[in-house]
Amino acid sequence: MQQPLSISSLDKWLVPPLPRKSSSLLKVPEALTCQHLANNLQDVFFTLFILVTIAVLFVIRALQHKDLLGADGKPCWPIIVAKGSGNHSRAI
Repeated sequence: MQQPLSISSLDKWLVPPLPRKSSSLLKVPEALTCQHLANNLQDVFFTLFILVTIAVLFVIRALQHKDLLGADGKPCWPIIVAKGSGNHSRAI
């Protein structure tokens, strides 16, 4: 038999259930869960491809300027990093 719907029973019926507390100590953001990554695999691979391409281009450009010396005769790493990142302005 069905019980009649009253205001108090409607309130209980319409309220969402309380969220369950996770038993793990480490909370993983939803964007890093296996299910989310599996659903967005194409985006993950595209992002990794772009990041690897940028890193390879940076290393190639930095290696082209590895012989750049500062005033003291030692390699000038800030200028090498700037040139590797594509900044062609003169620092000195």
